[in-house]
Amino acid sequence: MSFQFILGRAGSGKTHYILNEITDRLKQETKNIIFIVPDQMTFQMEYELVRRQEKKAIINSQVFSFTRLAWKVLQETGGISRIHIGEIGISMILRKIIEEKKEELKVFHHVADRQGFYKELTSLISEFKGFQVSSDELSSVILQMEQNSSKDHLFIQQKINDIQIVFDAFNTYMKDKYLDSEDYLNLLIQELPKSEYIKNSIIYIDGYYDLAPQERNVVEELMKYCSEVKFSLTIDRPYDDLLPHELNLFHKPAILYQQIKEIALNTKQSIDESIICHENLRNISNGLSYFEKNFDSRPVRPSFESEGIKIISASNRRSEIHAIAKDILHKVRDKGYRYRDMAIFLRNSETYSHLISTIFHAYQIPIFIEEKRSMLTHPLFTFLQATFDIIQKNWRYESVFNAYKTELVYPFESNSDKNREQLELFENYCIAYGKQGKRWTIDEPWKYRKYRSTDGIEKGVTNEELEFEALINSVRNLLVGPVRSFQSNLKNAKNVREMCVALYEFVESLDISRKLQRLKDEAENRSNLIESKDHEQVWKGFINLLDECVELIGTEKLSRKTFFEILQTGFQSLQFANVPASLDQVNIANFDHSRLQNVKCAYIIGVNEGIIPRKANEDGLLGDTAREYLQSFGVEVAPTSKHQLFVENFNIYTGINRASHELIFSYPLASDDGKGLAPSSLIQRIKSIFPNVQQSFESGDLLFSSVEEQLSFITNNGTALSSLVTQLQAWSTQETESNMDLWWMLYNFLREDSDSKDKLYKVISSVMYNNIAKDLGEELSTELYGEELSGSVSRIELFHQCAYAHFARYGLKLQEREIYKFESFDMGQLFHSALTIIGENLLQAGKSWSNLTNAECDELAARVVDEISPKFQREILLSTNRYMFLKKKMKDVISKVSSILSQQEHAGKFIPVALEVPFGIGKQLNSYELPIDGKKRMVLNGRIDRIDKASSEKGEYLRILDYKSTKKELKLSDVYYGLALQLLTYLDIAVANSTSLLGKPADPAGILYFHVQNPIVKIKNEIEFDEIQDEIFKKFKMNGLLLEDRESNSLMDEALIEDGGSSKIVPIKLKKNGEYIAKYSKTVKPEQYPMMTNYIKQKFTEAGQQIYNGFVEANPYQQKDKIPCTYCSYQSVCQFDANVKGNEYRILPPLEDGEAIQKMIEAVKHDE
Repeated sequence: MSFQFILGRAGSGKTHYILNEITDRLKQETKNIIFIVPDQMTFQMEYELVRRQEKKAIINSQVFSFTRLAWKVLQETGGISRIHIGEIGISMILRKIIEEKKEELKVFHHVADRQGFYKELTSLISEFKGFQVSSDELSSVILQMEQNSSKDHLFIQQKINDIQIVFDAFNTYMKDKYLDSEDYLNLLIQELPKSEYIKNSIIYIDGYYDLAPQERNVVEELMKYCSEVKFSLTIDRPYDDLLPHELNLFHKPAILYQQIKEIALNTKQSIDESIICHENLRNISNGLSYFEKNFDSRPVRPSFESEGIKIISASNRRSEIHAIAKDILHKVRDKGYRYRDMAIFLRNSETYSHLISTIFHAYQIPIFIEEKRSMLTHPLFTFLQATFDIIQKNWRYESVFNAYKTELVYPFESNSDKNREQLELFENYCIAYGKQGKRWTIDEPWKYRKYRSTDGIEKGVTNEELEFEALINSVRNLLVGPVRSFQSNLKNAKNVREMCVALYEFVESLDISRKLQRLKDEAENRSNLIESKDHEQVWKGFINLLDECVELIGTEKLSRKTFFEILQTGFQSLQFANVPASLDQVNIANFDHSRLQNVKCAYIIGVNEGIIPRKANEDGLLGDTAREYLQSFGVEVAPTSKHQLFVENFNIYTGINRASHELIFSYPLASDDGKGLAPSSLIQRIKSIFPNVQQSFESGDLLFSSVEEQLSFITNNGTALSSLVTQLQAWSTQETESNMDLWWMLYNFLREDSDSKDKLYKVISSVMYNNIAKDLGEELSTELYGEELSGSVSRIELFHQCAYAHFARYGLKLQEREIYKFESFDMGQLFHSALTIIGENLLQAGKSWSNLTNAECDELAARVVDEISPKFQREILLSTNRYMFLKKKMKDVISKVSSILSQQEHAGKFIPVALEVPFGIGKQLNSYELPIDGKKRMVLNGRIDRIDKASSEKGEYLRILDYKSTKKELKLSDVYYGLALQLLTYLDIAVANSTSLLGKPADPAGILYFHVQNPIVKIKNEIEFDEIQDEIFKKFKMNGLLLEDRESNSLMDEALIEDGGSSKIVPIKLKKNGEYIAKYSKTVKPEQYPMMTNYIKQKFTEAGQQIYNGFVEANPYQQKDKIPCTYCSYQSVCQFDANVKGNEYRILPPLEDGEAIQKMIEAVKHDE
């Protein structure tokens, strides 16, 4: 039995030597030849052997990893008597153990629910088995730590103790019944003596930089029974005596060299002289060859021959990947490369994978990403996760619609587009009606009414509402029935096996297996083989997961919560097995673990500080300190992160020595969020070795690139089109000074190309888009609104705020999504309704506010709020204790307001004469009918909240009172600009209809806003109760606009009868000579009032004319810091942006009241 090392630096031809020797020996050898390599190399080595040999090679030689060799031997010897479980099963077992041992665990008890915990724990268990750590060893360490206990080391002791508890329980659970991947190697060691296949075989081992103790034991057993063992190592020379310094480049493989040699000596092998491969066979270019030899030379020996080496810096990661994609296409098109000749190596795949997939797809570059993807985001597992959350968290909105949006609940024959349309309507309904929790599981069908509050409540249910009810209940039952049945079956399940059956039956009741098969077929028809395989793997993964669950814990009795957690742990472990779609594609590989062969051009990307070389990070559950403790007690485990830093140079050395022709390093200068990123020290080392190394910078900025650089962006029709859009956008806004000849040529080419011209038309339309709405024109506007423009005053106010907002609401009839929430609007409407009902009750009873006592105010408020609250927002005020408390507070507000209204009425002579009075054609009050352009007209309609009257010797007076839930004042500048027309219009209409209202004509007295509130008065010193009440009364002083008429003013507050009076009720204060103090009075002269009402009619007419002209521009006003966009519902539609050219606010200069009145008068006179 002989042993031999095959040694040499990276690229020196060790693997080439082995393959050639195997090829030669197979021509004359009858012995089995076994080639052992890491898992990542098995396919490539099989391919190389088949490529080099005829049929005999397939029979007499095989490629294995250690685990695959174990399967081969155990199949031969019959050594597999236990059931294999994979990472998923291990995770489930560990979850169960943690649940059972939770009270004993001091550290894991607090972190077990952390994302990724079980993956780390599984990895640690695997490490311990690989390093042949026993539970007894851990117990011994714990005992010694307890004897030398220190508070500083208590946490480490507790952590190791937790690990020992879990590890011991895991081994007990697995003993004699199950085995995992690491157990296969132990079985292999036991069964090797029985294997005829192994006896006298010739073994070659290649591609390993270190071996765990378990793997070394396998090598030892192989030496005992095989005729020859040859071991290849990446190392500069034999290290038969002393190990090199730990900072030496080859310290890591030197350790393995001595370990393997010691095994050979112990097994009494005939050790042949090592084969040293000196010649660099891999590196074709001089630069690569020099770099390999001098990578770690100290001091640096510069070379001006840098052929094959290049450095690319980029403004960001996106630009970096664009640069690499363009370089790959250049090599394929101009230098004769195949895609398979190139590979991208990276460390931070989570940062780059999506970028590479997206950008390479745009460049039509086929890729294969070696890294396995999680199945967790597949619709099946999203649906199951959502279902578990529905059951555990009682039908929360997010969980429910996560389930619906997978579309797995719909019948197999249903139409996807129709399903999505119905789901949008259904989701809107659930949001508007607050459908969460127990509301989902009540047996009664859900109801639907179009109105969210008291509006329209008196109407009966319409056919439209009944049809919508049928729709929402049918969509609801798609999920509710199956989930409730599943929930019931889970409750009745006696053990985990029956719970798994319940889950399987639930999935099958929804026909999910057939739906996944359809998705698979559809992807296959689109030639998307990866997606097609994904759907197939997901179903197999789910079934295997249930099988393992039944096998491992089927007889256990678990709570529903624990069962779900175990399954979720299994879901997290499921991964897609990546299968290359073709042989000719660019490989995207892990920098550390990949063993790719035959790479002509390697791209090492993301070469930033902290990535390559890697900074020291404690990975996993154990941590460096605990590792050092175990090592100090003689327990061999994986190296600490600090030790890993010592071998980082070797990792980089092997990582960068994979290419034969070209080696390209790239790094971004900024992260995705704009933070600066420093290049790695490796970049500086390359520059010091090769002072004239080729360097380029990729800005990613097409606009300021040279014509040659711009050409590199035009790689196919897709990238050409996107680049053309960028250039034309800059040209249209004059942001670029580059020559446009190239781009107009490209434009003309794409315009004639049958595959591109339609897309070109669409993108050119977007380039020329300026976000300025075009006028609809009179004809279209008339068709939209009709020849009679009917609407409320608030509609015209909205038009004056922004013409587009008016068009969106009244032309397009867009509505906000209703949300089940009691908002300020609802509160204002409830206050208004409550006070109106109380007022109507008083009118019908022939009573007035002034007659009410405080007790009556309390009683009326409570009764009316109780009466109307179920009619608001689908009974929201009855839904929770919080809202019940809010209802109680609103009763207090209405009671307080009623009391204040009583006091205010008692202080004057004005009393309500009409409430909620409708006006318009055929209504109680006639309205404005304003001619527009001779052919059309505007008719105002609406409802006046409250009309008050007062009588005097001079005649009758009318005023308008409007309840507001927030403080409101009337600025005459707002009247002038058309933003506040409502109450003055109401007063004018009321006065015009006074004869029908009162039986006699009346004069206008004014308009007032009443703030509905329950104010708190802050006092510094102790005062009497009456003084407090007086302060509260002052808080209810109304705002608005009154006519300067002492008679009508005194009818509102008797305090104004005398000169020098000041009102606590209305905004008037008099001087001692009877004049109005302008600072404290909101008044207008009687002769100015008709001019103001005429001006308001003029504003209505002007607005009507613009509406019929089709004016729909987004033209919001700006008044100091006030803009209507702040609370506008249509911002996402109009996309108004003041920073974009053509989007500008209408500046409304501030006006004093007197100035505003004067401008109104001038406008009316000018119109006359």
